[in-house]
Amino acid sequence: MVDTVLGYSPASRDSARVQVIFVGDVDQLPVGRPGSVLLDLIRSGAVAVVTSPHHLSSAERSRIVVNAHRVNQGEMPLSDPDDPSSDFFFIDKSEPEEILATVKILVKERILASSVSTPLDDVQVLTPMHKACSERRPEPELQALMNPEGPTVTRGTRVFRRGDKIMQIRNNYESRRLQRRHRPVASIDEAERTLTALFDGRA
Repeated sequence: MVDTVLGYSPASRDSARVQVIFVGDVDQLPVGRPGSVLLDLIRSGAVAVVTSPHHLSSAERSRIVVNAHRVNQGEMPLSDPDDPSSDFFFIDKSEPEEILATVKILVKERILASSVSTPLDDVQVLTPMHKACSERRPEPELQALMNPEGPTVTRGTRVFRRGDKIMQIRNNYESRRLQRRHRPVASIDEAERTLTALFDGRA
């Protein structure tokens, strides 16, 4: 995830003395700042490009990885709801309230009842929009299932507890907090109405 400013640094070196090799995923999400250096270099045709059609052997058993490659190749993903060992399931729902209800059932009856030892660390629910599931925000209802007890800090309609995941939604380069990174709430101070989260070990 290299933006234009960061990509300029190695590109500005003396080309007779420096060889630069970029390694990355062409399908990775774009960076938060201007530029998509790796993708632009590949599309330019000005540099040699080597691509691998294979994924890591350790991930070959993952239906998620297999289906990601199938989608990139224009093929439909594979889904077998009767295979308990699969890590990929497709559930067709179109009504927002049905989607939220189904997500809650999956979290409560499948994930929390499974062998996942630390659900707050190991479970992540992603939605394409802030209000994708229903008119109600899904976070409070998932919090009630996964992290229902403990001291709280309230900001507007949002209630935070120790262990909740929070996401940095804007890059803050001075404090080295980058967007799309989520970190757990490490502590709650009810008296001061503040919370502390850890980013790379820093509070």
